[in-house]
Amino acid sequence: MAGEYLAQWPLIGPLFNGPPIGVGLLSAGIILALMILPIITSLTRDALASIPNILRETAYGIGANPFEVITKVLLPSVRRAVLSACILGLGRALGETMAVTFVIGGANRIQASLFMPATSIASTIAQQFNEATQPIHIASLLGLGVLLFVITLLVMLIANKMLAANNMGGVKK
Repeated sequence: MAGEYLAQWPLIGPLFNGPPIGVGLLSAGIILALMILPIITSLTRDALASIPNILRETAYGIGANPFEVITKVLLPSVRRAVLSACILGLGRALGETMAVTFVIGGANRIQASLFMPATSIASTIAQQFNEATQPIHIASLLGLGVLLFVITLLVMLIANKMLAANNMGGVKK
């Protein structure tokens, strides 16, 4: 297994220490990446398709190679749309409670290994809310919900600032 070899490295070794049992942070991260990738690629493809062909042909006409056309002409033209697609994908990842709950393991302890079971705020709420009977337990789960809302709000505010800063060099409406 790759984890056995990576566990021997000095700095990243503790991240890959432990048995690869299939539940944990790594599998939850892979599942989330696979869930948000189609959204980001679809929106980026649509943004690239909206660029007029005359822009591509002009870049090729002045001697640009395909790599230069993509990196110096096409991607700067759709920079804001790609950033928006990534933010939308991040929002989707923040909202995916049940997919993470099924594969993260539900352990209520912090471990250094990516292979060991863990938990997230949303999966903790989803797993424990039905069984919560004591008022302090219910209040703590509601507090976690408020914390998750604040984190989501901060991420969206930062994304809004990034999009506003990214539009400064663009065309004003």
